[in-house]
Amino acid sequence: GAAITYDVVVRNDGTATATAVTVTDPVPAGVTLTAATAPCTVSALAVTCALGGLAAGDRVSLTFEGTVDGDLADGTAVTNTLVASATNAADATASVTTIVSASPDLSLRKTVVGTLVAGGSGTYRFTVTNSGNGVAHDVVVSDPLPDGVTPTAGGPCVADPETTGLLTCPLGDLAAGETVTLDVTVQLSAALSGSVVNGAVVTAAAVDRDPTDNTSTVTSSLAPPLPATGSSPLLPLWAMLLLAGLMLLGNYVFYLLGVQYTTPANAQLIIQLAPLLMALGGIVVFKERFAAAQWLGLAVIVAGLGLFFGEQNASHGGDYALGASLVVLAAVVWAVYALLQKQLLVQLSSPAILGAIYALAALLLWPFAAPSVLLELDALHALLLGYCALNTLVAYGAFAEALAHWEASRVSAILATTPILCVGAVAGVHAIWPALIEAEQLGMLGWAGALLVLAGSAAASLLAARKSAS
Repeated sequence: GAAITYDVVVRNDGTATATAVTVTDPVPAGVTLTAATAPCTVSALAVTCALGGLAAGDRVSLTFEGTVDGDLADGTAVTNTLVASATNAADATASVTTIVSASPDLSLRKTVVGTLVAGGSGTYRFTVTNSGNGVAHDVVVSDPLPDGVTPTAGGPCVADPETTGLLTCPLGDLAAGETVTLDVTVQLSAALSGSVVNGAVVTAAAVDRDPTDNTSTVTSSLAPPLPATGSSPLLPLWAMLLLAGLMLLGNYVFYLLGVQYTTPANAQLIIQLAPLLMALGGIVVFKERFAAAQWLGLAVIVAGLGLFFGEQNASHGGDYALGASLVVLAAVVWAVYALLQKQLLVQLSSPAILGAIYALAALLLWPFAAPSVLLELDALHALLLGYCALNTLVAYGAFAEALAHWEASRVSAILATTPILCVGAVAGVHAIWPALIEAEQLGMLGWAGALLVLAGSAAASLLAARKSAS
């Protein structure tokens, strides 16, 4: 597959002019010539150069360019013989032999498609690439599957009956530069929990140029099994999608109504009841387990919310209580949505779930929409609206993927840091544009409550990560 160049020099060593000089180079087997110095012409069979007369002592330099066939074996000898002829001189020949150096360079990348579900199925994807300059013959991917993981489908892959868990996938030959992708579906035992570590290796008949990238290992967090109601989920798929859409829509509506009567930081801190409720729901519905330190973290979050809310409620009027109540309601319906999203991820991908929810929300809100108002927005508010729309897509997409790879209780703890970011953002914007947004009015108790929320969040998430690692 590599390029090859032949440099040719035709010289008249006689004492008279050579007339009608022609150079002919039959293309050797294993080489494809593609270009040559003028006035030469290239065909599939030969390169022909009509040079005309060549005076005594003169010389002409020519260059032929091409490629070596990619299927030549390592060590193959390629001999190229050309002939120079003239009407008044004997033919002259010249030969050169090139020894082919061809070696494959395989690499393997193993990934998980979607989510692995304890008690359910999952898909591993193998991507094998030959980055070398030679054909890789008899390529095989071998995967010693861990206990509790059984292959159910996977193209050419077969399970070795004499070696428990060994999956062998013969792929045949891979040409230089070729890539092959293979998906293997597996069944996972319901007894599995936490994460599954699975490694594989690719080999071939010839020695690999760089064997360091022939292995690939993937560590995947397991999604919890379906609720124990026979073999079916608590609700049909369509019902869970509909309910999740209504809950998320309710979250948006109640939050937007509530934030009109309170400040951004207040609303953000009160909405942290949502991840707290989701954490408790993950423990009850999905049987997720909390260590003692994580329970302490949740208690600290509750204490911080209480301090913050108590101070803010005392320093605001009656509208604050109304706004807080609406945000609390938004938190409740969001927690229900999040738990439904976690369950839906067992059967659907996160983009499919969010696409259905967004479509439902757009359909239900359309009768109340006034698109003409968008034309009345100034540049600043148009940019803010665009940011909010983009934030919805990115934030909820990231949230859905986090639920697919992490426990609901730990995701909720990370979300509890949002108020601190909100307070910082409001302070930063107010410092730059004082007229754009009012600064948050936080006293000692308010700051203490906010910091307790941050500390509790760290305890509930980071200590869980440390426990899993150990």
